[in-house]
Amino acid sequence: MVAAAERALGNPLGLTNAEGEDLGHAPDNEQGARALAVARTVARDGPAAPEGWRILRLTQSTTPLGVLAAGTNRVHDTSTGLLLELVAALLSDQLKRVALQRAQVADLIRRLTSEPRLSVQEAHREARELGLRLADAYWPGFLTWRQTLPPARTVAVVEQAVSRLDALALTVPFGDQLILLYPTNGELSPERWFREVGQAARRLAPTSRAQVLVADGPVPLSKLHGEVAELTELLQIGPRADDSRLVIGARQFALDRLLWRALAPAEARAFIEQQLGTLLAWDRQHRTSLVAVVEAALDFPRLDQAARQCFMHRNTFRHRLREATEVLGHDLGEADVRLAVHIALKLRRVIEGDGSVSRPSLSAAK
Repeated sequence: MVAAAERALGNPLGLTNAEGEDLGHAPDNEQGARALAVARTVARDGPAAPEGWRILRLTQSTTPLGVLAAGTNRVHDTSTGLLLELVAALLSDQLKRVALQRAQVADLIRRLTSEPRLSVQEAHREARELGLRLADAYWPGFLTWRQTLPPARTVAVVEQAVSRLDALALTVPFGDQLILLYPTNGELSPERWFREVGQAARRLAPTSRAQVLVADGPVPLSKLHGEVAELTELLQIGPRADDSRLVIGARQFALDRLLWRALAPAEARAFIEQQLGTLLAWDRQHRTSLVAVVEAALDFPRLDQAARQCFMHRNTFRHRLREATEVLGHDLGEADVRLAVHIALKLRRVIEGDGSVSRPSLSAAK
């Protein structure tokens, strides 16, 4: 439609969605590329139309749908101006239909990952009506943020970038995170796809420290909601000592999951206080983070790896670990003592979850 409108108007046109993602331009030359760049800039930064261009904002009621930029070399006459308004109206209708279909697809994926009552047969039927072909099994995961939450607009751009990595993959927003579903018949290996998802997210939201939490394996559609619920539970656990990794597997939370389910909160806090109380009090009083030093030392047997995790020189780390051990009052050379302290550290992550990102329940995210 953009190309046909450009031929009728004789003006370069550029079209983006509300987030500034490219939807089309004409002609296919430098003028068309310039029109697209103008539309993209206006959509993302919201400036007034630059000289020589006319901007038409495409909306549905008050909901922004996209931006159309048109060169004004021949739009000063009334007939051409009216034709441009007609093109904008037609494009708005088209974007409305696309937005409606996307909303319906997102609702289906959301129900597929949260409602056990939705049968596989019903899911396939609804998918066919929407022009969506569901795979028999998916490898589920979550894209989450371990530091500052990116703006909602950035999350939308990330979701669009992820959807372009493999057309067969499915995504749906879940609170501030994204549910990721990679089919067993995908074009890439699951490991590569999840890694590329994380890389795209970190590139688009560099201060948010994106991380991908991945299930242990693919599950059939009938069990998808249960596996997503398991992953949702893991999201409530605070960042790991090695949370700088791009992709982390659910299997690595096996101990956390056991502790989460096995101990009452009061018993867990008492155990944490018994094992770590003096060290936590020292950190609060002196505004240090010796508890992180101990955790890194137990998570990474090699001193250089542990020091790197704490962004310290190995000699500085060795000194801090010696200081932490003295404050702790435990002999970490004894296997049982070391195990108890390590479990207390993991349990503290589970109980206190010191991440700054709030974790919604499945029902709250709908």
